[in-house]
Amino acid sequence: MEADSPSDDVIVSNFSDRVGLVVFACVVGAIAYWMFWIVENFLDGRTWGDTVVRLVLHDLIFTIGLFALALIVHAFFPQPTARFVQFAIEKLGIMLTLVLGVFFAGVLFVAFVVPFLM
Repeated sequence: MEADSPSDDVIVSNFSDRVGLVVFACVVGAIAYWMFWIVENFLDGRTWGDTVVRLVLHDLIFTIGLFALALIVHAFFPQPTARFVQFAIEKLGIMLTLVLGVFFAGVLFVAFVVPFLM
């Protein structure tokens, strides 16, 4: 049985894969920038809810931007950046789980606590 070679961790292998990865990373980065623009323009931070949502979304946007950057760097330097891409994917998964957890906690709060307060 052979040990895994470092080339097994590489996402891209030829030029068209690299171009596709860069285009995908640019789209993901544009979505992150768009999310940042919306958060900065529409959440004014006057209430504690705005502040919490702003902080959570800033962390999510940073993680999405890190993921896009990791994909772009991996397209140009695939061998040394395979672990960086894996780290970015794991961090993105953790952040998405955290954001969904906060969202569902809010839904449960509204569904079960708010009716008793009225």
